[in-house]
Formats: sequence, C-alpha cells, structure tokens
Amino acid sequence: MKNNLTDSIYKAWRTGILPLVTALLLLTGCEMDSDMDLPLNVDSNKYTLTSDAGSTQVRIYSTGEWSVRLSEDVEWASINRLNGSGNTPVLFKYGANYGVPRAVDIIFTRGGLEQAVRMTQEGEDPILSLEESRIEIFSNPWDLRIGLDNNLREDYKQIRDTIVYSVIPDEDDDETPEPDEEWIENLAVGTDAVTFSTLKNNSPRKRQAAITLTYIDAKEKKHAVTLTVTQATEEACMTFTPYRAKTTRKATTIKAELKHNLGSLLGKVVCTPTYEGASADWIENITLEDKVLSFDVKENDSEGPRSASIAFSLPGTAGELTPAAPFVVEQTYEADYRTLIKGESGQVVINNPEASFEGIVISDKDNANVETTPNTERNATDYTVNAKTAYVQMLDGSYGYRLQFDAADDNTLKRYSQVKISLNGVTLTKEADPERYTLSGLTAANIVSQTPGTASDLIRKEKSIGQLTDEDIYTYVSLREVEFALPDGSYTNVNEGYFGTANHTSCVPRTLCDKDGGAISMLVNNKTPWRRDGSGMPKGKGTLSGVIVHDLQPRYGYTNEGYIGRYSVRVLEKEEIDLAASESSSNRQTLVEWNWNNAEVRTNADGTIAPDRGNGSLWCTDPAAKYLLDNEYNGLTTSAGLNSKNALKFENTYWWDFAENTGYAVALKFSTEGAGANLSLNFTNSQGNAGGTSIYGPVYWQVEYSTDGVNFTVLPESGFCCRPFVYWLGAGGKDLSYCAVPGYADRVFILPDALRNRPEVTLLIKARSTQCIASNTATVDQGDTGTITSDMAANKRSPMRFGTIAVKSNK
Repeated sequence: MKNNLTDSIYKAWRTGILPLVTALLLLTGCEMDSDMDLPLNVDSNKYTLTSDAGSTQVRIYSTGEWSVRLSEDVEWASINRLNGSGNTPVLFKYGANYGVPRAVDIIFTRGGLEQAVRMTQEGEDPILSLEESRIEIFSNPWDLRIGLDNNLREDYKQIRDTIVYSVIPDEDDDETPEPDEEWIENLAVGTDAVTFSTLKNNSPRKRQAAITLTYIDAKEKKHAVTLTVTQATEEACMTFTPYRAKTTRKATTIKAELKHNLGSLLGKVVCTPTYEGASADWIENITLEDKVLSFDVKENDSEGPRSASIAFSLPGTAGELTPAAPFVVEQTYEADYRTLIKGESGQVVINNPEASFEGIVISDKDNANVETTPNTERNATDYTVNAKTAYVQMLDGSYGYRLQFDAADDNTLKRYSQVKISLNGVTLTKEADPERYTLSGLTAANIVSQTPGTASDLIRKEKSIGQLTDEDIYTYVSLREVEFALPDGSYTNVNEGYFGTANHTSCVPRTLCDKDGGAISMLVNNKTPWRRDGSGMPKGKGTLSGVIVHDLQPRYGYTNEGYIGRYSVRVLEKEEIDLAASESSSNRQTLVEWNWNNAEVRTNADGTIAPDRGNGSLWCTDPAAKYLLDNEYNGLTTSAGLNSKNALKFENTYWWDFAENTGYAVALKFSTEGAGANLSLNFTNSQGNAGGTSIYGPVYWQVEYSTDGVNFTVLPESGFCCRPFVYWLGAGGKDLSYCAVPGYADRVFILPDALRNRPEVTLLIKARSTQCIASNTATVDQGDTGTITSDMAANKRSPMRFGTIAVKSNK
C-alpha cells in the first residue's frame, strides 16, 4: 500500500471524511490512485487566543491549490500567505488586546468550496452604560445628548438600537392608549454619547420611549442598556422667587428659590450674565441646583450703582425655556454706615441729610414676638419696647439693623415691605461680642418710602446652626435640619399665672439642636398667640425660620454660666416652624431617659431611680437627700393648670459638702453602647419651692463625667445658671423677684466623643459654688452675692427639680 494513501486515511479520521475514504478503499482496494482529490478541510473551525500578543498555525487539508484571506481588514491580526496548496499551514499573527474580546475569520477557498476559521481573542469584559437610565423632559422639541460609558473602542459601531413607544394613561382612561407617533428622531450612537431629537408632544398625555442599546461581543454574549425617556405635556419652565435682587455694594452671595420641570436637563442649562455700563465680570459662580439659584456678587468698586441680568438657555436648536425672562441684579453704591464706628463698640449720631439705606422689613409692627419686653418694676412689663422695635435687613440679606422708634405709633413697618430709611439725626449703636447694630431715635418721618412685598421677596438664606455668624444677627434665616432638644409640652412650659396672664415675666427660651451638635434658643414672648394653642410641639426635624438676635434674658443669668447662647432666633409665625410631628423623623436617638410622665418613680434593686426609657440609675450624692414627685408646667393650653407629679425633686440638702468643700450632685449612670455621634445630655430643671425661704440653692452648676465612677472630669463649657422658681412675696405679687424664672429651663450639653460605646458612663450635675441669691428682692445685677452656709435654717434648703433627663446621640 502506498504511503500517501496511509496519510490520507489518517487525515480522514481528523476531518470527519473517514467514511468516504473507507468506501473508496472497498471499491478500489489497496491500489488507490495517488491523485485522489480530497475536499477542503481544517483542524478546527474555532480558535480562542489569550489577550497577549502571539501567533498560531492553522492547518489546511487539501490535495489541491487554495487561497486564503481575512474576513475583514483589521489592524491587530495578519496572515503570512494569501494562497497555498496541499497541507501547507497558515501562520496567524495577532497583537495584544487591551480592549474587549475581538474576532476575525480566516477564509479558505478552493474552487466552489469555502472554510471559515473563527479566531477569537480574549479581552476585558465589555462595559456598556449610560450616564442616566431615566430622564424626564418637557413637551418642547429638543436635541438631547446622553453620555455613554463603554470600552468598546471601534466596536462601538456594532451597537444596535431599538425604540419601544408607550403612552402613560390618565386615571380616567379605561385602557392604555396606543402610541400615536414615533417621536424620537435622528438617533445616533457615538463613542461617548447617544444623541437624538424629540418631536413636540401635542397630545394630552405623557408618553415614554424606551431606547435600548445592544452589543453582542465576540463570544456571542449580549450586553444591553436601556434609557427611558418620559415626555411631559407641559412646556419647559424655570422660575425664580424672587426673580430679581438688589444688593449693597458689599460682596455677597445671592440665593433664590428655583422651580422648574427640567429634570436632569437642569444641569445642561447655560447661564449667561449681561452687564449694563462699563463695569463687567462682577457676577461669578452661577449655580443651578435642584431648588436654588445661587451666584456671587463682587464688591462694588465702580463708584456708582450697577446692574446686570442673567439669561438662561438650553443648548440645542429646538429647545426654549418658558418664561425666558432673565434674573435681574442691581447693586447699589450706598455707604455702609456701620463703618462709622471704628472701635469694637460705640455710638454715633448721624447728621447727614443724604444718609439713608434701603432694605426689607423682616418683622411686623403688630407681632408680639419681636423683642424682649423688660420689667420696669417687679410686677410691671414695658410691652411698648416690642411695639417700637423692628428689624430691617439689606436687600441681599447680608446684614441687618435693629430699629428702635421713639413711639409705637411711629413704627408702621410691615413685614416683607421694601423700605428706604433716612438716617439723618438717628443714633447708631454698635455692640460687641457678638457684633450687632441698632438704629434708635427713629420717628415716622425717617420712613422715606415703603412698598408692600411678600415672603418671596426675601433672598433665600438657609444655614445650619453652626454656620451662623455675627453678620446674621437681625436678618431672617432658615435653620435647616433642626429639632427641639426637649419636645414635651408646649412652646412655653411655664406657670401661666406668672407669664401670660400677668406682667411679671415675658419671655421663655426653648432649645433647638441639630445633628452637628449645634444648639440655639428659640425665644417666645408671653403675648405670642400660638405659644400654647393645644397642639403641643413637633418631635421631629425640619426647617425653622426666623430673625436671628442676641438676647441675654436676665432671669436666666447675665454671666456665661447663665448665657443662653451667642445667637437666638425669634419666630414670628407658627407656620415658620416647619418640623415633622413624629419622633421617628428625628436625627437623634434616645439612649436613656427619665421623664416621670406616668407620675410614678421606678426604682432599681439598689434603690436608685430607674429610667422610663433604656437602662440606668439616677441618685443624689448627698446621702441625706430625699426625693419625691412634684409639679411640672408642660401644659398644652393657656388654661392648663400644673402637671401634678410629672417632675422629680431632690430636697433636704444644701447641695454642699462643707467638710470636703465641694458640691453635691445629681448622678446618672448608663451605657452608651450603640451611640452615634454628638452624644449629649439634655434636661429641664429649676430649683426652689416657689417660696421666699427656698431661694438659697446654689446658682452655679456644672457637668462632670467619668467612665469608672471614681475619677471625674469637668465637661468644658458646661457651667450653667439655675435661679429659683418664681414666687409671690406680698399681696398681689407686687414683690415678685426679678431673679425668679416661671418654669423649667432647657439644658443641652455635648459630651466627649470618647464616652461613646462605653459599657458604663457616670455623669454628675453638680453644684459649682456656694453662691446663691442675695435676697428675695435682689435684681440680677445685685443678685448672686449670697452664700450658702452650714448654719442656715433647714427650711432654706432649696430643692432641685427635673422635668426630663435624657442622653441622646445621632442615629
């Protein structure tokens, strides 16, 4: 038998033509002709190559001549021949693949026969994603460009697209309407984006188009991504409140409320300032966020007023914005009269007929919560101070003045009106720490003009508590993400007999806090109609808006230990307290709380007082002290009486260990495991028994902490002033003390972060000194000069009262 016949049989095994060869052998015997014609065949029709550069041989099996080519011209692969004969191999060379898998076919041809060998090279997994999966657009026609992220390189040309249209039915539709037109046009897929145009939606219903991009890789795996386009029935709209701003010459940031229906297209709006006059480029950093337009205005050094407008457009040939009115900016060149006083504080009379300023009134002549009304006598309050006070901020909200008129009738300033105030003959007073400015000696004649306005005329000014500065004093600010630290009861948890229905005390501070550890007092006057309207207080977070002030509140102390904070806020209308009603929306969680709201004391096995929420212990460090339940004043209405037995008081102690010369304390022990950031101690308290003999408790206290119950550290800035509870001395209460407070005061102290996640923490609310009220008729200025001594009568032991004691942290 000839050798070439043996070789043919072997190749027949490999190529699958052995049955044909066998049949030939049966017919011809061992003397088969050496010129037998074999069909065109190869080792394998599929090769898988690594991503590295290399080469491989592809063998062809044939008895005749053949030609070979690549199925397409590619830069990454080549073959070493274009034709051959017999069993000559073809060398396939390929470069390194830094992209997705790729493939090319080697095509062998002989006569009418053809064999394809698929050469697939490994690579990175294909990436195909759009920068947005859903967009909502307006009814206007528009040209759109959506970013496309992929690693396909030139293979992006293999991406195929399909569009499926649908209509969003109305509630009154019995069935879903059929699409009335194909409204996506000129769809094109590029290397980094997909672009298309939309027709105008003239139908009465919203409609959708699902654009799907599909890529099938060299391994025949399908990759797809879909963009859902929803087209509204309304035209593109973008409006601002206010739609114009008038600023001072000082550099400032302007913010206005933005309403729009542009959806994700808001980020594509082009903002173009146009300036009138020679001065240009004084508007910078124009930004459109979801609900806010903001931009910076440079200081006006042009020696005159100037104006500009900001136009808004969307790129493309078909889109328009409705309305197209620009935002108008006017910057004055008026003097900043605050600079007349060079020192930290001082006073000057402005004698200049040309001196004036323009601003927006943020108070109201008829509102009862504008200013603290002082006691002229122990049983008399001057309510005209509130009526004579107004607050006017600059047109851009950058700073404000407190205005004090000579008489209540002179104050005709209505809230939100734009006014021009003449300063000729007016006294300007600058006070320090914090820096603030008051204009006094004003009469009705100083009101040059007053144009009515609305809340929408105010430039948007929103801050967290910690972002407040002295420039915010006497301006209107929205405090974001705030909540009441101790939200039990009403906005004025006081004895109404000494507050709303009498002239003894006129203002109560309530403490707000936020998740950043900021705290601020909200001041509420006794003639404020919503102070106890029966609805209680919101327990969740939100935005609270009002006038920022600095107020000492004498009954709560003048010194830093009686300081109610550098800044306070006065809310003029209840609607400006936009906080959630439910505690579930709070940023804070309660770790442990004692509140006695059920008018009972729960005790632990060791005799200490158990909390109403969580686990812990509470006791007095004076072994002789006793505790009992007493009255609280968290009524919801002005007619509500005392909340009997809803507070705890410790009595039978002078609160001073004379032998050790240190104060006694109320102690609480608890775990902080699971605590979040900004751990805090919150409590309400007062002291005394509402009588002339119980005024001699320590005025000054502090908080100390420990993780072992033995070694204690004073909490920085934890000193506070606790004056006695209000009481009558003579008939009709004519001798009521200036120093007394009408209810329990809020206290909030941020604890060290090192106390978080401890199995045991002990806090002391501890007397700091033996200073006490000097007498029952002393003013605050005269007041804290008394001293507690061990030989004082037993009935002068002043109890400490607590309405709520809680430890909280961020969730």
